[in-house]
Amino acid sequence: SLAEELPKLSPAVQVQLLSTLADRGDATALPAVIEAAKAQDESVRVAALRAVGQLGSVKDVPMLAQRAATSRGQEQKAARDSLYRLRGSDLNAAILSSLAAAEADVKVELIRAIGERNIVEAVGSLLQTATDENRKVRLESLKVLKVVAAPNDLPALVNLTLNLKSESDRSEAEKTVAAVAHKIEDSNRQAASVLAALPNVDETGNRASLLRILGRIGDNSALPALRTALTSREAAPQDAAIRSLSDWPTPEPINDL
Repeated sequence: SLAEELPKLSPAVQVQLLSTLADRGDATALPAVIEAAKAQDESVRVAALRAVGQLGSVKDVPMLAQRAATSRGQEQKAARDSLYRLRGSDLNAAILSSLAAAEADVKVELIRAIGERNIVEAVGSLLQTATDENRKVRLESLKVLKVVAAPNDLPALVNLTLNLKSESDRSEAEKTVAAVAHKIEDSNRQAASVLAALPNVDETGNRASLLRILGRIGDNSALPALRTALTSREAAPQDAAIRSLSDWPTPEPINDL
């Protein structure tokens, strides 16, 4: 009965009623709420999108992601919050399955939702989207990998970093590797995956990238590798080593510098 009255009311009363319908948690009101999300009045659209977060299901993932991608301000925030708040055992799987066919802006919103919902099983998908043709998709994937990736994902993250062509992408990936490495409780083991990869990398730019990551991690077990790089005849690795040691969190490298 409440849902049937909704379209007949003034915008201010619709907003109040949408909040009531959401608080009741009765999904039978959902079709009316979805319709209200298309209203001319922005406050009604915002209230309806918020209500979807409480009443919606897996079927509403595409709509919320689309609205988050195409709207702005409070309307965008309401769509995002509802996408993060939706509940259901198959919600996370639905977000992951929607990634492949989504347009770039929608894909960015789905990836952001992966981070907000802490969907740890999304690492494999994010490693793929981190090489997407769209720059926004790539960068959002790398940012979210900082949140959901675990230390055992470090070899894959290092490999991803070495295969990125864009300097801005690689810089973000270097931050991601370091952030995930810092999740290792033993601070003397945080650089192990990067150190394991270093001897097998010959290309100058890739070596410099790994050296910069070692600097971001700040694990003292990496100091011998950085000291070796100080004597390199190639400018990029030497520069990376100097910068890494300059930013070192402890005084150990002072004599080297």
